[in-house]
Amino acid sequence: LALGGGALSGLSGTLDLVDVDGLIEGIAAGDAAGSSMAAPGDVDGDGVDDVLVGAQGVDGYAGAAYLLHGGGL
Repeated sequence: LALGGGALSGLSGTLDLVDVDGLIEGIAAGDAAGSSMAAPGDVDGDGVDDVLVGAQGVDGYAGAAYLLHGGGL
């Protein structure tokens, strides 16, 4: 999932996407974060649409989904 032009590494926990300028690869290399994306609407009820990012390579291809809160995008 590319955001901006730099490169980021070692990310963990909560990330404010307003401050991001780089690449989010997922928890581990090969997670394929951004391999799928969806717009589920306003999941957290803050009045701003959120983004769902899939990572098909997580946990032996069991996959994972990350919810990015739209208020910080």
